Amino acid sequence: MGFVYHYTSPEAAMNILQQRALWFTDSAYLNDSEELAYCYELYNRAWADICREQGMPEERIDHALTGFAAPHECASFASEAVGAHVTARCYVFCTCLNGDSPAMWADYTGDDEATGCMLAFDRDMLHRALQAITDESRRRGLCAEVLHGSVLYEERDQLELIKASIKMHLGELNKASAAANNDLDRIMNTEIARSLHWSWLEARAPFIKRPKYAGEQEYRFVLKVVQAELP
Repeated sequence: MGFVYHYTSPEAAMNILQQRALWFTDSAYLNDSEELAYCYELYNRAWADICREQGMPEERIDHALTGFAAPHECASFASEAVGAHVTARCYVFCTCLNGDSPAMWADYTGDDEATGCMLAFDRDMLHRALQAITDESRRRGLCAEVLHGSVLYEERDQLELIKASIKMHLGELNKASAAANNDLDRIMNTEIARSLHWSWLEARAPFIKRPKYAGEQEYRFVLKVVQAELP
């Protein structure tokens, strides 16, 4: 058990309490509008570093490997169920691990006095409540899933995490090729490995922020909501 804290305006706090509802922000409209794209920038750097470690000439390294990515969208877990790529969009509810954060209070301080409010939530209870809501939503035809966790700010740790994932992915690609009985098997195994790897990256992107925001000590709840009606 542990508490997380949501800093907001008095008006928004009153709406939450009166309506007993939380509002999630579309990831494209966070304070840093390029926030999720930052993770993909890091991925390109990590990829280039691994290529150099393996002796690849600089001119052969793809420095824009994630150029195809749409940072605010990702594959839904429903993709596997329907056998096709199903797009989801990320929505974020921001909380803080610090119940008295100067960095967060500063966002709600006017020229003369503090004008912000802070609401405390039991982290595990909030996650269970959101999970119950998304489970119920699926029965009503709205497909969504919940992610949650602490935000990672240290650039060295971010790069190490991504590099470890890339190295694991390259190992899985080698296994996929070695285990294939024919070209079709090899292609299918390779595509499955790639899909799992990109799904991991898409799930991590909302939890990686630029180091300059480290003072926020953020803990996030993320909803991945399917953007189309499923068959």
